[in-house]
Amino acid sequence: MSLPGFRRLTGPLLRTAEEGADTAVWLAATRPAPPTGGFWHDRRNRPQHYLLSTRYSDDARERLWRYCAEAIGLD
Repeated sequence: MSLPGFRRLTGPLLRTAEEGADTAVWLAATRPAPPTGGFWHDRRNRPQHYLLSTRYSDDARERLWRYCAEAIGLD
């Protein structure tokens, strides 16, 4: 193990590979499919932002979209 101190401190908080994959597998297997576009954690749709200061404005999202489209030649 390359980081034994890290593992010792965070071990109780870390998930196994199976626990980490649980929500993704659950989302793929659930019928009808749950709503898309959200942030899912432990099989629940969670808030994407808890603080107002971490939310993106519509203008910032639009600027990012335009930048990406231009960067790959879709402008």
